[in-house]
Amino acid sequence: MVKRYKTGKYILPDFSDPTTALKTILVERRKEFPFTSTIRWEDLRRLNGAKETETILKRVLESDLYELKPGSNRYALPLPQIEINLNKFEQNIR
Repeated sequence: MVKRYKTGKYILPDFSDPTTALKTILVERRKEFPFTSTIRWEDLRRLNGAKETETILKRVLESDLYELKPGSNRYALPLPQIEINLNKFEQNIR
């Protein structure tokens, strides 16, 4: 961004703190990949294990509140039982 803005208009963030650096990188990723929800979804699944980066998704639909909390089994669909039996897979949800 230093090259995109006029000289002196953009100030580099302080990346000495890992949490600040990660948050800055995630904001930039969201800007780089608009309308590609898979990138955001992957980031949410990967980073929701840490307290600093966990996010609770909330949506209201017809006055009902739905929440997707970190570590929820609803981040992934369970594998079909027939696939587990035939291929000796382990179920992908806890």
